[in-house]
Amino acid sequence: MTLNKRSRRAIFDAIPQFVLVIASVVIALVVVGFVFGLLIPLSSSPLVTQVGVGKITQQNGEYCVTFTLKSTTRIQIISATLQGVTVNSAKISNGGILSEGITQVTIKFPNSVNLVKGNEYLLNIVFLNGYSIKVIVEYQEQ
Repeated sequence: MTLNKRSRRAIFDAIPQFVLVIASVVIALVVVGFVFGLLIPLSSSPLVTQVGVGKITQQNGEYCVTFTLKSTTRIQIISATLQGVTVNSAKISNGGILSEGITQVTIKFPNSVNLVKGNEYLLNIVFLNGYSIKVIVEYQEQ
């Protein structure tokens, strides 16, 4: 089967349109991939997780909250909130700095926080980059 001049021209005119359609589909897939985080994550937040359950004890008229965190990078805690009472990094051990790996953290809260021994509480931890996590702590007898 031989193609006449008109048929060949029609095929050559359709090739650029076909390439444009393919390119549009590829671009659309890349955009969807970025939006849904399939290709690369859009957030560079470090991963910080709690190791075990923390504990609350009472010492020298203050609540001493101790827990362990595992971090993928060095990061600073700027505040912690327990039962509506917030303290800044001045009340956090090591100035709130977490090293990469496992770090034990101790935070001092005033005894104005109303706690019941034996109960578990959620402690909200906020980091310098705006990232936050919840930590489970239990008020224990000494």
